[in-house]
Amino acid sequence: SSVLVSIRLGGWKKLDGGIARGVAGNYVVMRLKDDSVLTPTALSAMMEKGDAFKYKMYDVWFQWSDKTIYCSELVWKMYDHGAGLQLSNLRPFESYANMKHP
Repeated sequence: SSVLVSIRLGGWKKLDGGIARGVAGNYVVMRLKDDSVLTPTALSAMMEKGDAFKYKMYDVWFQWSDKTIYCSELVWKMYDHGAGLQLSNLRPFESYANMKHP
């Protein structure tokens, strides 16, 4: 299995390598409750959108632009632009001011 890494030298990488770089080999897989939107056409468009971002610089300021990208932004944009599905409502970074109680 492979995973799309959203960093400058990213691209499609082996999932095992990502897990090995994690903490204690732990990882989380999240799935849609209703995956009927993931048609072959939508999946192809999602992969195309992901490929367009695979060599972008990582967005350390979480600015939500197409110039740089961060991990959850990449996933959101792949679903939105590829499958027409918004995974969540967008919120400005400042709304996460109290990270102890998000």
